[in-house]
Amino acid sequence: MQKINLGIAASLQSRREIAEIFIVAALFGLGINLLSSYISDSTTVGWMKIAEIGFLVIVPTIYLVGSIWKNRKASTEVELVVLLHREKNSVLAIPRYKFSESLAKVTDAVFLENSALKKQWDNEPLGSVREPKDVPPDAQNQNLDRKVKYISIVRVPDNKVGKAKKKSEVLLCEAIEFVIIEELSMHLSSYFKRYSDDDAQIAEVTRKDISKALLENRFLEMLTKDWVDRPIFTESGISYPTEGTLCAIHGSDGSMFSRFDLMLPVDTRISRPSPGKLKLENGRFCLDISVVFDGYSAVFPRGFAHAYLGERTTNIASYKVNVSVDFRLKLLGLVSLSGWEYYHWVDSFFDRINNNLNFEHFVNKISWDSTATLIHTNQILARLRQAARPEAGGVDKQVLPEAVTVEPSATTETTGN
Repeated sequence: MQKINLGIAASLQSRREIAEIFIVAALFGLGINLLSSYISDSTTVGWMKIAEIGFLVIVPTIYLVGSIWKNRKASTEVELVVLLHREKNSVLAIPRYKFSESLAKVTDAVFLENSALKKQWDNEPLGSVREPKDVPPDAQNQNLDRKVKYISIVRVPDNKVGKAKKKSEVLLCEAIEFVIIEELSMHLSSYFKRYSDDDAQIAEVTRKDISKALLENRFLEMLTKDWVDRPIFTESGISYPTEGTLCAIHGSDGSMFSRFDLMLPVDTRISRPSPGKLKLENGRFCLDISVVFDGYSAVFPRGFAHAYLGERTTNIASYKVNVSVDFRLKLLGLVSLSGWEYYHWVDSFFDRINNNLNFEHFVNKISWDSTATLIHTNQILARLRQAARPEAGGVDKQVLPEAVTVEPSATTETTGN
């Protein structure tokens, strides 16, 4: 969920922090004052006075350190939605949902180049795959008698722990990992471009610097491999630039190359402790990213498939994926006084994850609730105007309000599934 700061809450929080500062400063000042008096006249002060001074000095210090320690961690969790086209058994891109668009491009590129991975994806699909059906062009406009069909919803125990994942599930998680790394790479490049290339506090991590465990992600290994060593680019006619660095290649057939490049604070390491987990770490901080996919279905807004995607609901399978990002400062980081300007990218990376990956944020961004209401209203008015035509025996249509114009593809669909 996106964090929202309200004016009242922010004002009360500021007031509370100011009050705490005044109280701690007063206690600390009193303790220091008593300590000074004790040093100047130690013969008149007993053990009770020493304990009192210690309390007034040590307690505020512990409180301040505890406040900093408590706030050294931050975390966020977002829910992603992956759509699978049942007939094509391919990831379906949701326009303007950046994560979905990137995931579709990545999976298409890898399956285009590697038939073995494509076969694994097809042989153990995420869900049921449907054979394409020939539908008469005017079938949707006919009032046909149809057999009633039903959908059952069953709740089952969560017994997936320890259960072997399908090959398609493993491939999907690897593809999502790669998309997140690409998001991180673009975010870091955008943040550190303000600094000089000669800045000693910034280091570039490239493919040759990463561990073998990270290269076990087959999407990363394939798409970041030097393009000159990949047969799919043999006839591309592309050559190395005489100046600058070739960062990416996108072919009209869906092929792609992406140079692995992370600009990070010096001595930062990136690793893959286990499938679905990424870690960035140095002496100051640790950032953990987790991708969890259990094969559960996602619920997306009613009418979204037909009106926004132009697809029948029965042709789409939706799945939810949870991505969590956890950040913590190490003890060394808390005592460091300088160099924090190289770490502010963490806060904005949290925002980027929410903006580009969170499906709920995307739905709110396109104002789907308002759009769906407009479509529904337009359909009702269209039906009323149809029934009101004089030749149909109805009232004159001039007595009805004009409908709001929408594209023909925005009509609703009632299915028996």
